[in-house]
Amino acid sequence: MDIVVNGAKPRPPTAKDLKKLNVPKRFKPASGAILSIDEATRRSAKLGGYGMAGLIVFALLAFIGGFLYWANAPDDFEKSEFLPFPFLLGAIFLGFALLLRWLMGRSPDKIAEFAKGCPPPGPVATSEEGLRLGETLHPWASLRLDQLGVWISGDDGGTDYVVRRVNLTGEAGPFALDTALMRGGQGVVDGVWLRLKT
Repeated sequence: MDIVVNGAKPRPPTAKDLKKLNVPKRFKPASGAILSIDEATRRSAKLGGYGMAGLIVFALLAFIGGFLYWANAPDDFEKSEFLPFPFLLGAIFLGFALLLRWLMGRSPDKIAEFAKGCPPPGPVATSEEGLRLGETLHPWASLRLDQLGVWISGDDGGTDYVVRRVNLTGEAGPFALDTALMRGGQGVVDGVWLRLKT
C-alpha cells in the first residue's frame, strides 16, 4: 500500500504517517452516497459561496469599523496609529475571498479528476460483512487497499492526516472512493481503512 499526502507522489507510508492518521479507534458501520460530478460540483460551489460571502461580510465590517473609528475617535488621540489596521484586515479578508473564488473556478476540473476510477452514483455503506456499492456487497476478504490519499489538517495540537481517498482492488478490478465525490463519505473511507489496513 502507498500513501499520497496532499496530492504528492505516492510513496510507502512511514510509522510517523500512520501515527498521524486521524481516524476512529474502532470500526463503526457507516453509510453515504456517491455523487455524480454535477452534484459534487454544485455542492462545492454552494459551500464555496457560503465561505466567500462570509469573507466579504468580514471585510465590509472591518472597513466600516475603520471609517467609524476615524469619525468618532477623540480628537486628542493619534488616529493614524490605529487607523491602518481595520483596512489592512479588510484587505486580507478580500484577498482570501478572491483566492477562494479562484479555487472555486478550478473546482469542476478537480472534481472530474477525483471522479476517475470511482463507482457510478448510488448508495455506499460499510458493515461488518464488507463494503456495499449499490446492491453489491464486496466482502472485506475480496478487497485490497492499494493507496491511501490523505490531506493535512493542522491545529494548535499538531498535524493530523485525514483520509480523503482510498484506491481499492476488488474481484471486478480497481476502483476508488473519494470524499469529494461522496455525501457522508468520511465515515465510509475511515471504515475502509480500519478494515483493510495491514
